[in-house]
Amino acid sequence: MLAVTSARRLADYDKVPALAETLPGFDMTGWMAVVAPTGTPREALQRFSRDLDVALLEKDRAERIHNLGPVPEAGGAKHLAAFLQTERARWEVLTKEIGVLPE
Repeated sequence: MLAVTSARRLADYDKVPALAETLPGFDMTGWMAVVAPTGTPREALQRFSRDLDVALLEKDRAERIHNLGPVPEAGGAKHLAAFLQTERARWEVLTKEIGVLPE
């Protein structure tokens, strides 16, 4: 493996450089999120988020997920909202920079 495309080296591949070490600012990682429809009761969202965090951080489960490739990250709705806002801003700049237009 020549490099990982995440901003930092991965724990299990600490000898493999991150591409950002050569191209500062490069960060191209895939991600998944669990979302709910608008109008879902707040209490249900909070409970689901709390239960999902517990499940993702449970040692054996986190290890199994990690072995498949993803790096589980808990944090709840506020964490996800901030992440999505950052991603949107980042991709908005990039798409304008290279001239990608919505179809």
